[in-house]
Amino acid sequence: MPPSSGPSSPSDRPDTPSNPGRASTDSLLAERVSDALVDETIQREVNALVRLLDDPDEDVQEQVQNRLKDLGREAMPALRRAYDASQGEQRHQIDEVVRRLHWNDIQTAWHAILGADEPNLERGAFILALHRFPGLDVEAYQEILDEWADRVQERVMQSVGVDRARVLMEFLADDIGLTGNRDDYDDPNNSYLNRVIDRRLGIPISLAVIAISVADRLAIPLYGVGMPAHFLVKYSDARGEVYFDVFNDGQPVSREECVRFLLRAGIQPKPAYFEAAPPTEILLRMVRNLRHTARTSGNEQVYEELSALIEPYDDSKSTDAE
Repeated sequence: MPPSSGPSSPSDRPDTPSNPGRASTDSLLAERVSDALVDETIQREVNALVRLLDDPDEDVQEQVQNRLKDLGREAMPALRRAYDASQGEQRHQIDEVVRRLHWNDIQTAWHAILGADEPNLERGAFILALHRFPGLDVEAYQEILDEWADRVQERVMQSVGVDRARVLMEFLADDIGLTGNRDDYDDPNNSYLNRVIDRRLGIPISLAVIAISVADRLAIPLYGVGMPAHFLVKYSDARGEVYFDVFNDGQPVSREECVRFLLRAGIQPKPAYFEAAPPTEILLRMVRNLRHTARTSGNEQVYEELSALIEPYDDSKSTDAE
């Protein structure tokens, strides 16, 4: 359970794919694109479409937007080049086009994951990160998780049963420095997997997703446990279950301690609170957290987009953080 204080986090985080040691920008078109990546036929068409972005005819506007949507990511390099060559209002219009194309991609990928027979938890969490960080190199971050698994694999293989999970928890806390952000719990960066990896700081659910992702690479049966007001992981095999609190440096937690935590929070324990949470439930809970942050910060656009991601699957009407 979250304590009132804990060990401070390292302040010197290594450069990583989303923290390359240089200033960032909110524009999706900030990075220049190599001419070698641009199809000249598409470039000519995109240039013509861009010139029509401010056409007063609504029918023309609709046709332009539909054509750009049809081109999708294929148009991105040409749009970036057009952005570099533009200025003022036209540059803003191009940026808005790219934002819409990116949003369409996010929705398509998100619904494909949640609509699958076995939703991929790690991939779904990275899609949420892509929503905030459009240029995110997901494969680079997955390679970091691969590397973490490789580093601890020998120690895990020398252990059996629940000790394999204990070894992993100790590695993530002691070697990687993964821990809960007690000083700024509501920082949205705590919910995005790339930023959690960058800073080694997160909230219970995002830290749990990372632990589960590394455990999957090591064939350790680790599952998320979505208790109200806190999120744990548990190791489960034929001999029983052991709970771990990744937010608190991967410390083991007994079921009795969980019950006492819930009672102190005024929550009546139920058996369902201790069951393994399916990937869809975990992903929707992550969205609810981010949506709560967007609402409290007044970011209406992000709030509406996150609502659109969650509504087809979520029976909960709550917008409160969990």
